[in-house]
Amino acid sequence: MKKKKIYLFTEFFPYGNISESFLQKELETASTMADITLVPLYNDKGSRPVPEGVRIDESLSRTSLLKKTVIVMKTFFGKELWKSYLKDKKRIGLIRYIWFTYKYSFRAELVCSYFDGKEKEIPKDAVLYSYWFSYFALGLAFARKRNRFLENCVFISRAHGYDVYEEKRNTFFPHREFTIQSFDFIYPVSQAGLEFMTRRYPLYIGKFAVRYLGTAAIERKSEPNTHQEIKFLSCSSMSKVKRVGLIYRMVCAYAKANPSQKCVWTHIGGGIDTDLVGQWGAVPENLDIDLKGQMPNKDIHALYSERNFDIFVNLSLSEGLPVSIMEAISAGIPVLATDVGGEKEIIDGRNGVLVPVNLGVEDFTSAADKILANWDNMSKHCVEVFRQRFDAQKNYQDFYL
Repeated sequence: MKKKKIYLFTEFFPYGNISESFLQKELETASTMADITLVPLYNDKGSRPVPEGVRIDESLSRTSLLKKTVIVMKTFFGKELWKSYLKDKKRIGLIRYIWFTYKYSFRAELVCSYFDGKEKEIPKDAVLYSYWFSYFALGLAFARKRNRFLENCVFISRAHGYDVYEEKRNTFFPHREFTIQSFDFIYPVSQAGLEFMTRRYPLYIGKFAVRYLGTAAIERKSEPNTHQEIKFLSCSSMSKVKRVGLIYRMVCAYAKANPSQKCVWTHIGGGIDTDLVGQWGAVPENLDIDLKGQMPNKDIHALYSERNFDIFVNLSLSEGLPVSIMEAISAGIPVLATDVGGEKEIIDGRNGVLVPVNLGVEDFTSAADKILANWDNMSKHCVEVFRQRFDAQKNYQDFYL
């Protein structure tokens, strides 16, 4: 049976060491079912291995300066930019929105330029897959409109968190309805994302369907958890929406409320150091801080396998359905998280506790105490939920069928 030909548009992957790391597990399954070509928009230092047979097309990430200059001029003087900007009259006169629309449109035009001269190269039944429902998807929409040789291709996109909830991120997406019209299928990674998209764009309800991401099972090799130290764990970037500083303050408050209890906070992710933590406030004597910095995904899995953690903490303002939480429950680590996005689809009260987005210290400490009091049962249920809904091999096999 002939494999599908799929062109997968990414931001960096497989370049760099961190960005879009969860694609590695997806490709392990996808590469056995389809003929995959990765098309990254940007090239970064370092390159991660990809499964045998997966091709990397560097032509987009190596677009010449001359061609980019032409696209800059084409974007600025083209009707697409100003049509989008003028459509929303509330934004006229706001310089930052003009600048955002311009940058967004430029990147979309850059993605669209990938198809220049590729009429004989791309099969007429190829699948064009945007990993992000943002300017990548808009670029593919432009390409479908302008290139007749793509008219029979299948256009699909995932939709995560930042590329779904506009107002929560204080942003907007130019040409949104045109982008949706141009795609055959759009796959939010959470039920919450699906409900948001179908409420906002009810005319296109048939294009939307949930497709969960997934992660690999993590085998616990550590000794049974004795809880002699209460070990908090978090894993995220330092973006404002992740509120890592709030996690620190809440863990500090918990430690202060339990002065005889030794506590440890481990954070995985770049952009945070001891100087920054010092600006957030003094560290209680009974709290140790372990800042891991950026870590390759395989090293994160090894850490979860070899060490005991009591509570995984995520206090984001907005989320899709984070792979970081899937990884935590795969290792049997109960979760304390804000009730945003698709969090309730993974945290059901038996494997963790949801707290309000505007939580206070009492909300956090109460949730942490509840998890610790029911830790063994919650840990077991974490693994059950993972196996039922977020096992990578099952979810990605279903996605690529």
